[in-house]
Amino acid sequence: MRLRIAAVYPILWMLIILKQVSGSGVFQLRLKSFRNTQGLLANGNCCGQLRDGRCASSSPCTTFFRICLTHFMADITPNPKCSFATRYTPVLGNNSIDFSKNIHNFTNPMLLPFEFSWPGTFSLIIEAWNDKTRHGPSSGSSHELIMRRAVQGSLSVGVEWVDFNYTSNQTELEYSYRAVCNEHYYGSQCTTICRPRDDQFGHYTCNNNGSMKCLPGWKGHYCQEPVCLPGCHTTQGYCDNPNECKCRLGWKGQYCDECIPHPSCREGTCNKSWECNCIEGWGGLLCNQDLNYCTHHNPCKNAGTCTNTGQGSYTCSCPDGFNGTNCEIEVDNCQHQPCLNHGTCEDTGTGFQCRCAKGYSGKRCGIQAISCDGNPCRNNGKCSNVHGSYLCECQPGFSGANCELEINECLSSPCKNDGRCVDEVNGFRCVCTPGFNGQTCEENVNDCSKNPCLNGGTCTDKVNDFVCRCVPGYVGTLCEVAVNDCEIRPCANGGTCQDRINDFACICALGFTGKDCTTNIDDCAPDPCKYGKCKDLVAGYLCVCDPGYTGHNCDRKEGFTTPRQNKTTTTTSPMAVPNHSNGLKKEKKSLSVVHLGLIICLGAGIPLILIIIAVIVILFRHRQHYFRENMQKEGEQNKINSKCIETDIFTTIPSASASDKITKDELECSNRFNPGQIYDKSAKILKTHKNKIKKKIIKLQ
Repeated sequence: MRLRIAAVYPILWMLIILKQVSGSGVFQLRLKSFRNTQGLLANGNCCGQLRDGRCASSSPCTTFFRICLTHFMADITPNPKCSFATRYTPVLGNNSIDFSKNIHNFTNPMLLPFEFSWPGTFSLIIEAWNDKTRHGPSSGSSHELIMRRAVQGSLSVGVEWVDFNYTSNQTELEYSYRAVCNEHYYGSQCTTICRPRDDQFGHYTCNNNGSMKCLPGWKGHYCQEPVCLPGCHTTQGYCDNPNECKCRLGWKGQYCDECIPHPSCREGTCNKSWECNCIEGWGGLLCNQDLNYCTHHNPCKNAGTCTNTGQGSYTCSCPDGFNGTNCEIEVDNCQHQPCLNHGTCEDTGTGFQCRCAKGYSGKRCGIQAISCDGNPCRNNGKCSNVHGSYLCECQPGFSGANCELEINECLSSPCKNDGRCVDEVNGFRCVCTPGFNGQTCEENVNDCSKNPCLNGGTCTDKVNDFVCRCVPGYVGTLCEVAVNDCEIRPCANGGTCQDRINDFACICALGFTGKDCTTNIDDCAPDPCKYGKCKDLVAGYLCVCDPGYTGHNCDRKEGFTTPRQNKTTTTTSPMAVPNHSNGLKKEKKSLSVVHLGLIICLGAGIPLILIIIAVIVILFRHRQHYFRENMQKEGEQNKINSKCIETDIFTTIPSASASDKITKDELECSNRFNPGQIYDKSAKILKTHKNKIKKKIIKLQ
C-alpha cells in the first residue's frame, strides 16, 4: 500500500509541471508585398517560356507560399522539420503580389497556432514556389522554388508587429509577424490561464497580466465571497449576494445588530440571542413570574401588610382580630356570642355575621335605629323610612338588614385549573397558575402566539410550554438547526456533495453522472471508433481496432505514410502538398508535446521509482539480517568465554600430580586467553603447569 502511495506523488508532480508549462497562442505572419519583376526562379531560370533572351510575359510565375515555423536553430538546415507549424497557401498571384488587396481564398495574416509555452525564440522559413500546373498546389504536383527566406529570431508575446523587408537577386518580400496569446491565456509565455466567470465558483474578469479582478460586490481569492451591506455585523450577519445583510439565528434588524429574546420570554429583554433578562418586578427562567405582586395587586385586606415572596407569590401579615390568606377572616366567631340586642350570630366559616333584630344595626347589632335618621344602612346601602321603621337597599355584593354582610363569591370555587380565588367587593379575582389566564383561569395561554418555531416549523401549544414539529430538513427545539444531508456522504465515485434543504446535490467527478454519481457516463454513446469496437472506460473509452486499422479512433490504416520531402528545389516538388478545396491543407495533428511528455514520464518514471523503492526495501531487510547474525555470534562468544572462566584451568591451582591430559575446551580457552596470566596465589605452580599445557597444545595442533 505504501509503495502505491509513494508512486502517486511523482505522477502528481509531473501533472503539475505539465500543467504549468502548457500554453496556448498563435504566431501571426502578415505578408505585405512580393515582387518578382523578371519572373525568375531561384536557380535563375524562367517560370515560363524564354523569348528574345527574356522571360515571356505571357507565361508568368504562378506563385504560392509555404511557411515553416520551428524551434530555434543556430544553423537552419535545408529541409528542417516544422516542429511548431507549417502552412501552404493557394496560388495567390503571378510575378508580383500586393497583399493589401483582397485575394480569393486567402486570409492575411496567416495564423500558426501553438499549444505550448512560447519559448521566445524560433526559426522561420518563408518559401515562394511556382506551380507548373497553374491550378494550385496539390499532392504530387510539379512546382519550382522561386525564393527562400530562412531567419532565426527572438520574439516576445505582444500586440506590436515586427516589420521586415527581404531582398534577393530576383525578388523582394515585405512581411511582419507577432506572437499573441489565445483567449484566456496571458503572460510572456501564454501560460497564465484566466477565464472570466460569474457563477457559484467565482465572479471576476481578467486583467492584462492574467490576474483575476473581482466584479463589483465580490471579494476573496477566487472572488467567491460577496461583499455584504455596509454596516452589516461581521459575525451576526451574512450575505449570499452583494449588498445583502441576512441575520443569523437569534438576530434581527437592518444590520443584524439587534438580538431576539427567547420566543417564550414574557417580560424580558436580551443582550445576545435567545437571552431572557427580566425587567424589574419579574423573574423566572422566562420572566413569567410576577415578583412584585403586592404593588401590582394589593391583595391584603383589613390593613394587612403584604410581602413579596418571589415567583408570583406573597404573604399577608394580618392585624389583630383578622387572619386568612388576605386577612379577610375575622378571628371572632359565634362561640363568644358577639351579637347584641338579640341579634342572631351565623358562622360563615371565615368569620361571623349578625342578623340584627328590627331597629338595630351594626356589626354586632349594637346600634339602635328605628328610622333612617341614625344611618343604619352600612356599606353605602340606601335607606328608606317605611311605617315607623326603615328599609336598606344594599349595594351589589352586600346583604343583611343593614347591608352589613359582604357576600363571599369565592365560596363557589370559581377559579379553574388550580387558580387561587381572592374575594373582592361584589366579585372575586383569580390568581392563575403559570400557563393559564382569563377571569376564572379557564384559558390556556397560547405559547405559540409569538411563532417561536423557525424555518416553517409547526407549533403545538401545551400548558406553559410548546412543541415544534419541524419540516423535513430541520431539527432542534425551535427547528433552528438545518440537517446536513451530506454527512452520510451520499455522493459516490469521488463526487462532491452540496447540502440543500432536505436534499443534496452531487458535483460528480469526470466520467460519472446521476443523483449520487453512481452512473458511469457511456463515452461510447457517439460511437467514436470508426473501424473498430468501443470499450467504455471511466471518463474515456478504448477502441479495439479491426485488422488493418490503428489510431486512437481506429481511423488510420496501418502502414500509411505521407510522401517524403526531397532536397531538390526544381522539377518534382520536395513536399507532399495537401489537397484542399481552397488550396490550403491543415496537417494532421500528432501527439502534442504535453501528451508525449506525459507518456514518457508515466512509462519510464513509475517503473524506475518502483525499482528504487524495492532496492531500498531489500537493503533494509539485508541490514536487519546482518544485525541479527552479529548478535547471534556475539552471544555464542559470550557463552564460550563464560565457560572458559569456569574451567579448572583458571579456577584451580594445578598440582604436580595433576593429569597431563588437556581437553579441546581447555585448548580453545588457552588460545583465547593469555597463558602467562596468573589467576591463583601460587605463581610458581602455574608457571610450571603453563609450560606443560603449551607442549600439549603443540602435539594437538
